[in-house]
Amino acid sequence: MESTAKNIITWMLCLSTITIAIYWFSIAGMLILLPFILIYIALKLPVSKSIVFDSRIRYQMLDISQGDFIRNGIELLLGHKKVFLADPPEILKWVYVANDDFNKLWPESPFDMDQRNYTIRARFKTYRLLLGGYASAKVIHIEKIEECPLITK
Repeated sequence: MESTAKNIITWMLCLSTITIAIYWFSIAGMLILLPFILIYIALKLPVSKSIVFDSRIRYQMLDISQGDFIRNGIELLLGHKKVFLADPPEILKWVYVANDDFNKLWPESPFDMDQRNYTIRARFKTYRLLLGGYASAKVIHIEKIEECPLITK
């Protein structure tokens, strides 16, 4: 009789310990997931209708001192690259686009493009985000135009 009481108490202690461990692991899991959830909200939650605009591409040879190192790193992990705009609307100086679209917007060296006397104009679609900034843009249309590309350092 004594051994069955001890066994029952032992099983109850084990179950309560497992329950407490699961509870704490779930809290720890939420604390680990919280930064990723906030980053997702910051990069994906729109607050406005879509914005569609046309712009020529500005071929920036060095991308330094833009002040968006964290966002740039996250976008690179997501497979997006920064494209600078020659005719930016309002305060939008650059947008992030998918890697495939970037390769279409930057088909060869800008110096070769200058020798061939053409540049790229594209139509982009993006929207403002809840925590500021703009979402990664989708390229709707790409067009080659006869004009020297704008190349900056």
